[in-house]
Amino acid sequence: MNVLYRGYLNLVDRLPLPSLRTQRIIAFLTIVVQGGIAVTGSVVRVTASGLGCPTWPQCFPGSMVPVGVSSNVHTLHQVVEFGNRLLTLSSSSWSPPPSSSPSPARAAGVR
Repeated sequence: MNVLYRGYLNLVDRLPLPSLRTQRIIAFLTIVVQGGIAVTGSVVRVTASGLGCPTWPQCFPGSMVPVGVSSNVHTLHQVVEFGNRLLTLSSSSWSPPPSSSPSPARAAGVR
């Protein structure tokens, strides 16, 4: 795991530093996506749309999507539930692991 983390840091060090405008855009989009996840999650909870998947994070043992569900679970409910999980996964995959200190190149402001 340490090798993967060092490889990740090496890759990040080679990337150009984003401008302040780019950072603000990314921050704004992150807030919008997180808000969307909260709203869709609330809608799923309040409307009981999540009945397509009885457990989390897997719908059924060995499956991330609803399989063999009863006819009383509408397809739209399954699509909303899967979309919510997909949004959660995609937005969380964009966040880098926490670092206690910046790499030497980042700390020095080297591009």
